[in-house]
Amino acid sequence: MTLRRAFVAAVLAALPVGCGNPTTGGPSAEVTGSVTLDGKPLADAEVQFVPKGNAALGLHTAKTDAAGRFRITRDAPNNPVKPGTYAVLVSKVSGGNDPSKPGGGMDAQKNEVPAAYQDRNRTPLTAEVRDGATDLPPFAISHAAPAQ
Repeated sequence: MTLRRAFVAAVLAALPVGCGNPTTGGPSAEVTGSVTLDGKPLADAEVQFVPKGNAALGLHTAKTDAAGRFRITRDAPNNPVKPGTYAVLVSKVSGGNDPSKPGGGMDAQKNEVPAAYQDRNRTPLTAEVRDGATDLPPFAISHAAPAQ
């Protein structure tokens, strides 16, 4: 083998190593689902997926649309959703939008979702994410005390 062919072979062999983003390697998923509060779609809520037991899975966040649906894409920049088990947290903050008005600002904000659904240790909501696409059953939350 000539020196030129050896060089070309070495360069071609090294190409796969230098391509791609190492943080997005391995299995990943696209996750879709919906959230209802007291039987109605919960619009503009934040949905967080917090890993249960394996912190390397990373934290993932989505926002619900007007129909209460959310989507976390499998190609999220530098943070793809990895298969595994997650605790699911839901929150929706309202009020306090204008700090210049009496009662405005942070103090007037309230979370419309019961506290148990915002606490990773108390939430009854969990999700099992598989490689590929995962369409989760609806997360039905209510102001009635969640089952522990």
